[in-house]
Amino acid sequence: MYELVDDLYPEHAAALTAALALSTNDRQAAEDLVHEVFERAMSKQEELRDHPNPRAWLFRTGYNLASNRWKLLLRRRHAVAQQHPVLPEPQWEEALDLRHALQRLSGRQREAVVLHYYLGFRVEEIASMLGCAEGSVKSHLSRGRSQLNQFLTPPEVTR
Repeated sequence: MYELVDDLYPEHAAALTAALALSTNDRQAAEDLVHEVFERAMSKQEELRDHPNPRAWLFRTGYNLASNRWKLLLRRRHAVAQQHPVLPEPQWEEALDLRHALQRLSGRQREAVVLHYYLGFRVEEIASMLGCAEGSVKSHLSRGRSQLNQFLTPPEVTR
């Protein structure tokens, strides 16, 4: 009954987990999201079997679930903040590694960069996964590269 999912899981679960972990900055949440993606895949066997790119379906479903999770967390955080306002954390300078730099990108830039540069998806595949135009993906990639370069380049020392 689950032969399609049985084939897709070993082929894509690790890459999907890595992409979602980089996107959410939470490995455990990414693993939970991947579990949910494959649960949905099992319940939508026929749709997935007829889909022109099941890999894209898996990643798009994962990113949609991550986005929904993020929106829920923001709503909860806002509700808690209304009851107990949180003072802003002090700003401090610290060395940025790639993970911190990725978290500073917009969500779409981060998703596009991770999918393209770390997982090797083509622009048209990313557009399908994220539900946007190829030109938008190219824009996210360009801006994301520019921002990462800015975040990861150490400041010049002046004498």
